[in-house]
Amino acid sequence: MRILIVEDEPAAARQLKKMIERAGRLDIESLAICSSLAEAKERAKEGFDLLFLDLNLMGESGFDFFDEAFDNPFETIITTAYPEHALNAYERGARDYLLKPFSQERLEQALGRVDSKPSSAGGGLTRIVVKGREGVTPVDIDSVIQIRSAGDYCELYLDDGSRRLCSKRMDYLESRLPDDFIRAHRTAIIRLSKIKNLKIEGGGRYFAVIEDVDEPTPVGRKYFKELKARLE
Repeated sequence: MRILIVEDEPAAARQLKKMIERAGRLDIESLAICSSLAEAKERAKEGFDLLFLDLNLMGESGFDFFDEAFDNPFETIITTAYPEHALNAYERGARDYLLKPFSQERLEQALGRVDSKPSSAGGGLTRIVVKGREGVTPVDIDSVIQIRSAGDYCELYLDDGSRRLCSKRMDYLESRLPDDFIRAHRTAIIRLSKIKNLKIEGGGRYFAVIEDVDEPTPVGRKYFKELKARLE
């Protein structure tokens, strides 16, 4: 795993690095430390898997880097002294929010969430950040009908008939979406409340007819039983 620490306090960055290594929970391929947004943006070009992000970087907002770097399918753990930004962080898809000073135990708890799904009580994402001609904008989860894979991207089908491209992986989104979403195919995640009915065609092919979507969505054979049970 490639880890990037963005922290403008050298002592705090060194301490966090030691704590991550001490935890021994990750197979670390590389671990880099950046002290400014400019340095972090340059380093991000090489790619990373896990981001530890301070939100106050010499007067600049860590959220600016979070939003600009979202094209990389990375996990994020926020490290900050300010509790008031937690909701904003979770809405952007942060995996955890560590308030400084945090203990080794608390860090290891956060690391454990990197590979685990949130509990149903957690509610999941409320927004997905996407990039378009107007820059980076959030899309409310409540407006998403289904998500389909589109090459290296995902395509969000919205209830107003529009579609938006998102760079996050399908499995990344699947693990963070509210319970009203279900994986129906390797290329599709569907909102359960928008499914009108299921169809079975010749050759054992399964499809879901979704409200406000013209074409039926394919349902994989291994997902059909669970999907049918959830609908019933």
